[in-house]
Parts: sequence; structure tokens; C-alpha cells
Amino acid sequence: MTPPGTEGWEDSAARWLIQWMPPGYRRHGVLRQEPAILAYMAQREIEASLNAARRGFSTTRADLREAGLEPDVIEKALSVYSEEGARLAQLEQQVGMLADALIRGVRWRPPPRRTQDDSSRRRGGMG
Repeated sequence: MTPPGTEGWEDSAARWLIQWMPPGYRRHGVLRQEPAILAYMAQREIEASLNAARRGFSTTRADLREAGLEPDVIEKALSVYSEEGARLAQLEQQVGMLADALIRGVRWRPPPRRTQDDSSRRRGGMG
């Protein structure tokens, strides 16, 4: 994806964001024309998916035990929810930063790198 602020970055962002939307959304041209709207809707979709994964994780053991599934099968289902939950949480953060850039003009900047001098001062060292 092209970095925010560079030429064509909004189109690049829209191409990246649209892949996280349910297929039906792709037929709406306004989402490619207005990346801020797409970013807003992508945030809601990822949030809903993450909430569904969390709910699934919390109810799977009881629901599938009641349905008669074996414990090892239930553990496999929980493993899927765990992996997908972690992936979705990371995606939620990425989409959120992109939405901040598209909707509010916020630009994320990495924190300044710590130097050895900085760390020794924090520890009370001589430097």
C-alpha cells in the first residue's frame, strides 16, 4: 500500500480496504470513489467479525459439547477462533489507523528510536 500523503495513496488504501469487505459491498462504486466511507464501513465489518469470533470462542465449548462433539474436535474449533481472533485484532488496529488517516487526516508516526544514552538515563546510569 502506498504511504498516506503520497500521490495515489487513497486509491491504494481503497484497494487494500475493499478486500476486507463482504463481497456484496464491492458492487457499490461509492466505496471506491470515497475511501473515507469505505474505511468507516471496513472498521464496522472488522469490529463485527472480531466480536463474533470472541463470542464464538466464549460459547464454543458448551455449545459443541451439548451437540455431542468430542473434546479434541472442540479444541480444534477453539484453536481456529483463537488464531482468527488474533488476526482480526491486528487487522482492526491496521484498519483503524487507515481510517484515522482517511477520515480525520491523522498521520501515525513511529515513536523516536531510543538510544543507549536515553536508556541509561532512565535507569539512572552514567550514560
